[in-house]
Amino acid sequence: MRRLNVHRNLFGLFATCSCVLSACSGWPGSRELTATQVADVLWLPESASLEKDTMRPKYIINGRSVYVDGSGAIFFTVSDCDSIARAVIDHFARPTWRQRSTRELSPATPIPFARECRTATGGGGIIQLDAKGQLIPPMTVVSWFGEWETERGDIVTYDLTGSQQQINGFASYVPRRGVEERRRRINAERALDEGQRHR
Repeated sequence: MRRLNVHRNLFGLFATCSCVLSACSGWPGSRELTATQVADVLWLPESASLEKDTMRPKYIINGRSVYVDGSGAIFFTVSDCDSIARAVIDHFARPTWRQRSTRELSPATPIPFARECRTATGGGGIIQLDAKGQLIPPMTVVSWFGEWETERGDIVTYDLTGSQQQINGFASYVPRRGVEERRRRINAERALDEGQRHR
């Protein structure tokens, strides 16, 4: 199964941060991370299979892409959604990172941080038949989303989506300056839309 395009569309997030988290005393107020530290932040269990990034990063370190703006990202696949969701939650359960209650790019959307992936039936109510006219069971889709931030304002995001056979994963890191720039851009676009509606 190919990676879902939705992960590519989330590209606006990336960047990096680590120092192997536990060694980052005073890190929230320190300068931006090096490329190696950014790659370290984008943690994955050994069971994950790394996918190639076509976004032309500045560096690729241990399969992690690091971009010129200081952000980072990684694309991957796994076979068990629940296991990686729990592993990621446990990995970021440390003082350096705190769970966000809502999505950075969608403030009205809460993040439950469930330790199991959400399951839904795809198909949108459309009945599909095979060449013999037999009913094709609707595909079961699983998904999970988690997002953390540091006191400094850096954000790391993990997004899982796929079937029960293969999960497509995307993780990104965005440094504070990238987050702030994104917020300024979004606010400017909203102000422009508001102005046009009131003309």
